[in-house]
Amino acid sequence: MNKLIKSTLALSMVGAIAHTGLVSAATFVGEGTAAGAQCVSQGVNNSGVVVGTCTPGNSSGPSVAWVAITAGTEVPLQPLVSGQGCTALAIDNNGQIAGTCKMADNRSTAVIWNSSTPSAAPAALQAVSVLGTGLLPEVRTAITAFNQSDVLGGASLSGTNVATAVLWFSGSTAPLQVSALHDNCIVADVNNTPINGVPSVALNCPNPGSSNAVAKVVQKTGLLGTLVTTTLPIPAGSTGCSVSSVNDVVQFVGTCHFSAPDVPHAVYWASPSATPVQLSSISGVPGTPRIAGRRLNNNGNAVVSYQDSNGHGQLAFWTPSTGITQLIPVLAGGTHIGFVGLSDNNTVALTSENAGEHAQAATWTSTTGTVAIPQFSGGQESRLTAISSNGTYAAGGAEDSVGTDDAVVATLP
Repeated sequence: MNKLIKSTLALSMVGAIAHTGLVSAATFVGEGTAAGAQCVSQGVNNSGVVVGTCTPGNSSGPSVAWVAITAGTEVPLQPLVSGQGCTALAIDNNGQIAGTCKMADNRSTAVIWNSSTPSAAPAALQAVSVLGTGLLPEVRTAITAFNQSDVLGGASLSGTNVATAVLWFSGSTAPLQVSALHDNCIVADVNNTPINGVPSVALNCPNPGSSNAVAKVVQKTGLLGTLVTTTLPIPAGSTGCSVSSVNDVVQFVGTCHFSAPDVPHAVYWASPSATPVQLSSISGVPGTPRIAGRRLNNNGNAVVSYQDSNGHGQLAFWTPSTGITQLIPVLAGGTHIGFVGLSDNNTVALTSENAGEHAQAATWTSTTGTVAIPQFSGGQESRLTAISSNGTYAAGGAEDSVGTDDAVVATLP
């Protein structure tokens, strides 16, 4: 879900204070090596169930997807084809695991598992058929978004890698087509509020004659429950907009581009028909930074990224209802910071450079500022990859003292 606004009124001094991150109530727990020698966590839900992927010590072996119901209990997930590799990408709050597996011909396709039955074979998510009758199906599928109610968004892909946007629903591997066949629209996000049984779907579609996208939303609101596609309005002078996130009250955040020279602004739509509000400057940041809308939570708060005067990536927290932005500082001594996720309790998961020029996992809130999660088992590098929607857990990967990549999870304070 995503959302952005235009005017920025005041800088929160709490958010502007840099924290050293030397003290944190959060600590990493390793998930083990039952699925391989080199591992990373890639998703975590509100119950602390983590999924991820490992590779074996022998680099020629296949990748192995896994689930850890409790911290430190990595359990390998079954492949689609024996001897072929799989990757676990995400897990929702019902325990559905989304990922990819290689087929017999070495092509990757989208699959699902369930955390309650880790020994069961995955189910391959079906592609659309060209004739709409099950005949001549496309060659593979890919997952690009998910919600917390077992709905997955993604692409049905032709043999030449041309995409058709689709949804898959709980209990079925059959696709619901939500864009025109082979239009190359991509599902950016799916919310948790169904309308006539279908959640709102944020799409990015090609913009003929331009390198920029067209932001759209698909909803089942038409006569007799048909799918209706609405193009999100663009600001005057914009050459095109993309959408990053849609929340449960159908608000959006994204990025619009302006020419001569190309300068992106973060934008927020209060509804599918609302005039977008631009965020073209950030209080406390000199000049006109390049700003992108990254994520919107169900409180209507957003995270944006921008480039500082040195070209380093930075982050800010935006409260659309007040127009206030708060800078999200890097860890002390660092120069750049990367966005990972935003929870519904307004915790931001991130990875920051530290004083030693190493990547370090961290979190930010308006109360605590940026706080590091201590490095794992004597290692010097760590990064987050996911945060649970309730903000209780964060997951990622961390190097240990001998250079092994470990899958990790932390319970956040």
